[in-house]
Amino acid sequence: MISLKMKKVVLIAIASIFLSACSLPFPFASSKKSALNVTSEQSAAVFLDEEHMGTTPFRQDDLKPGEYTVKLQLESDPGRTWQTQVSLKPQLLTSISRSFGPTDEESSYFVLTLEELSKDDDVEIAIVSLPDSVVVKVDGQPVGFSPVNVDTLAAGDHEIVLGSPGYTQLTIPVKTIEGHKLTISAQLAKEKGLEQVLGETSEATESARPKAIIKSSSDKDESQATGSGTLERPYVTITETETGWLRVRSGPTTYEDNEVAKVDVGESFSFIEKNDTGWFQIEYEEGELGWISGKFADLFQ
Repeated sequence: MISLKMKKVVLIAIASIFLSACSLPFPFASSKKSALNVTSEQSAAVFLDEEHMGTTPFRQDDLKPGEYTVKLQLESDPGRTWQTQVSLKPQLLTSISRSFGPTDEESSYFVLTLEELSKDDDVEIAIVSLPDSVVVKVDGQPVGFSPVNVDTLAAGDHEIVLGSPGYTQLTIPVKTIEGHKLTISAQLAKEKGLEQVLGETSEATESARPKAIIKSSSDKDESQATGSGTLERPYVTITETETGWLRVRSGPTTYEDNEVAKVDVGESFSFIEKNDTGWFQIEYEEGELGWISGKFADLFQ
């Protein structure tokens, strides 16, 4: 079992101009051209609308503004490709960084783009991600779950950190400027072979558990008797944990101190929804909603 404390943190190294001035406007106001910067951890050929432009790290400052398809092809494995759509704006630099993992799910990327705001002194960052609902931190402080907009920052250097259980943390250094909105589109790399320790300890010691059991309405026991009455499907029942209880959290993550309650093994609760990282939202008290790790619950639908 791999400890969460040993979780790899990915910080994609990119050129100094990218680190210090990603997506900065061009210094010459008369320029009507666009710029594109592309980096990757592994050397890759760069194609722009199927035209071979060079290899990573790649930078070109005299492109015509417009919509483009950017494709990367691994030089070590030409069968591995990845592509994305970008909209190049005049006098602005768009930046792309890609890390190829063993599979597409285990790969990551981020794209940084700028657009002008109506007010010259405003600063804004918009963050969208795959998967969504990942924890977003700016300069070490949590700002919410993706997708999220942040408009309280000063212009200058900032560090964006995206994290979610079962995915490799992604750290993105950026520089914001007045009068512009910086949009970050990112994909986190899924961790294969790492048991997702979503719940109860930062040091997991128990052996691998089976996935949550989802039972259909054709199974016996259409409802579940509880101390407070009878629950109609769908509902969840808390399964065995190391502690005999399970934390209920305000959001589907263990990254923050967000515990709102504890529930005991064997208890059942009304099921509200499930997210794509395996968390269940339940009604743990009348009118009170919270999230639990689906790893420690059976869902009866």
